[in-house]
Amino acid sequence: MDWPQLSRTSWLAAALAVGLGHGKLARGDIFYLTSGGRVEGDWINRDQQPVTEYLVRTASGLTTSLAITQVREITRRTPLDAEHAQRAALTADTAAAQWELAEWCRTQGLFDQRRIHLRRIIELDPNHQQARYALGYQFLEGEWTTRDEFRRQKGYELYRGKWRTPQEIEILEERARQEIVQKDWLQKLRRWRQDLDDPERARAAHQSLLAIQDPLAVEPLAGLLARERVRRVKVIYADVLAQMDCEGAVGVLVHRVLVDPDEEMLHDCLDRLLARNPPRLAD
Repeated sequence: MDWPQLSRTSWLAAALAVGLGHGKLARGDIFYLTSGGRVEGDWINRDQQPVTEYLVRTASGLTTSLAITQVREITRRTPLDAEHAQRAALTADTAAAQWELAEWCRTQGLFDQRRIHLRRIIELDPNHQQARYALGYQFLEGEWTTRDEFRRQKGYELYRGKWRTPQEIEILEERARQEIVQKDWLQKLRRWRQDLDDPERARAAHQSLLAIQDPLAVEPLAGLLARERVRRVKVIYADVLAQMDCEGAVGVLVHRVLVDPDEEMLHDCLDRLLARNPPRLAD
């Protein structure tokens, strides 16, 4: 995907960052405006305390005032910026000359300015391979395109730092939603576990546990059951799992039958499984 076309005037203005005035280079500071524009010149009231406005003397010698709310960021123009502006003003508007200047920018670490010249090159010569490659293009299926654009054309989307299919994104988002719900269930289960030790709250907590039907509560419930040491509470958890209508709950009970060190708990879980007699229990 190409950038909007730049005229000779517009790319030179971008490269010079406002450009020349009466034969002098713009100096001093660059004021980036909240509106998206920029003003360059010397900040002449820098020492004012507090600063109530920015007074800027431009390269043409005029002084302009900028309100505090107009300015988003201020950076200092370096001598290297000035040298680039001078070179840009003198560079011919040809692909070869612009490439030479782009290479000079690369050696000087002026990467933003380099991209401006590279963009101009491919407008002047759309098949300039060096500029295309430097801008991240590849020649794929008969046309110049960036790798990212090519992936988008193939149906991929950039999601969490990786290119994925819409189906993969849907799975990841569903998994993330489930994790949030499971964390919420874990908080509730921990609160009800504490309430089971409180005579005034135990009954309500027991009823809340037995009312659980959400399959997403199975995993946090299984974790609490595995760590629980009070048999009375373990039996309650087993009751909750036994009345849930999902395979996951059956799987947890089967697991406790196989690994629980408490023999009575083993038999309790087994009795509940036999009472339910779910499909494929023997397996």
